[in-house]
Amino acid sequence: MKELRVLEDLLGWGACPICRRPAAGEVCSSCLELYAHPAWSRCPRCHGPSPSPATPGGLCDDCAGSSFPFARRFSLAPYEEPWVSLLRRLKGGERSLAGPLGRTLARAFPWEELGPLDAATWVPPDPRRQREKGYHGAEVLARALAKGRLPALPLLEKALSTPPQHDLPRRERLQARLHFRPLPGAPFPRGRILLVDDVWTTGTTLSQAAAALLEGGARAVVGVTLCQVAEGIIKG
Repeated sequence: MKELRVLEDLLGWGACPICRRPAAGEVCSSCLELYAHPAWSRCPRCHGPSPSPATPGGLCDDCAGSSFPFARRFSLAPYEEPWVSLLRRLKGGERSLAGPLGRTLARAFPWEELGPLDAATWVPPDPRRQREKGYHGAEVLARALAKGRLPALPLLEKALSTPPQHDLPRRERLQARLHFRPLPGAPFPRGRILLVDDVWTTGTTLSQAAAALLEGGARAVVGVTLCQVAEGIIKG
């Protein structure tokens, strides 16, 4: 069955990874309507999804409480089932899911609304875990998202090995220093860069990676994740 899914993905006519009905190698329209969050309001500052904007001017809780280094950001769906299981499968070794998830994200991404982009990159992995797994979920997702639209380039590195952020309490995630820096010798674009990760939790990881891109010479950063944890769900 796994081999069949890989073949379907390569051919581009595989089944929807959620309901398994025939689809063009991505999440089908019916499942997107059920499980994405097009009804979420959008923050006027960052364009990020905000299930409960309750601040003056309609800013999301993230933008009201912090200054994120993004021109804009976008997330496709809430971090709930079935997306949680799909991302766990991707991180657990089912690399063939990257194509369907990346194509789905590309289809839903508001390319024209968020303005021109010059390149795509990803939040870099922990070097030790990269060696153990052999691939990085955010990278394969970014390459699938950018395919045919943008060059996908490795632009950042993580200088130190750190624990996975999802294992840390919220306060420690917000205070963590992840030590991202521009990758030496990378062909650094001076324009607008699309920065990809799998999940937006507190925004710490994506924000620190975006800051490193700006330090490296990027003019602006647009952050994108497949999922976002809704306000009020993460405790700790």
